[in-house]
Amino acid sequence: MCAVVLAAGSSKRMVRPKLLLPYGDSTLLQRAVGAALEAGLGRTIVVLGHAASQARHLIMRSWPGRDDLEIVFNPDYHSGMSTSLRAGLAAAAGRAKVVVFCLGDQPLVTGAIIRRLAEAYLGTTPLPLIVAPRCAGQRGNPVLIDERLFPELLKLTGDVGAREVVEAHLGEAVLVDSGPEVLVDMDTPEDLAQLR
Repeated sequence: MCAVVLAAGSSKRMVRPKLLLPYGDSTLLQRAVGAALEAGLGRTIVVLGHAASQARHLIMRSWPGRDDLEIVFNPDYHSGMSTSLRAGLAAAAGRAKVVVFCLGDQPLVTGAIIRRLAEAYLGTTPLPLIVAPRCAGQRGNPVLIDERLFPELLKLTGDVGAREVVEAHLGEAVLVDSGPEVLVDMDTPEDLAQLR
């Protein structure tokens, strides 16, 4: 099992690289990577694209020498989120049968939330295809996906995440009741200002 942090986007609506923006005593990127590491799933893979050199430097400075942390570069990030999903899966190939996809712009998601998804997966018989958080009837992120759906994820194209695959298999999903933090992401300067 591993966590894949999707952090390659070009931040078009934020104007500047949003994951490098300060949030609290760190940055959005540090919050996302820190939560994934805290979850302790065995391995954390961070997919970078836009402003990759700055982001990589920040990660390496924050967590030097971590052998459970891997950074991969998605050269096709400008073609949309599906390319980052594929890059994350390629890095996890052969090492993880389950991936928890985390978004780099969700600063309220904690390691405990990610760990609860993993525990729900392991505690369900038969093992589900998907585990996702739910708040007030609305699905959120991060999302855990079993290897049986990896081939479908690899077929995605364009600027789409895993939503299409998740919706196609809701009957084989476990939804974990969570707080509103699983619904909050930062897309615009206004989003960030409001959350601060």
